[in-house]
Amino acid sequence: MSTVEKEIQRISPVSLESENSKRIEYINHILSLPWDNMVTPTWDIDFAKKTLDAKLYGLNTTKERIYEFIAKNLRNKEAKGCVILLTGGPGTGINSLIIYL
Repeated sequence: MSTVEKEIQRISPVSLESENSKRIEYINHILSLPWDNMVTPTWDIDFAKKTLDAKLYGLNTTKERIYEFIAKNLRNKEAKGCVILLTGGPGTGINSLIIYL
């Protein structure tokens, strides 16, 4: 049983209204995701390096981490569900980095 199905079953008239509203919000969010627009990633280090170096100044440590991530995924073609977590405060350029990738 999926997480969404479990959340649907937990919605009940006897639950607190705030709990139900959070569950309904979560379910609506999951259902609104563009599931039919899945994209197969292309792991091209040269393209990533050229694009990030041309578009972004600084963030060298973060860019190196992205290059390592791409290299790891080039070696392990069977990996599924690859995720990279990029964090930073406001104005650090993380959003710009994601747009260019």
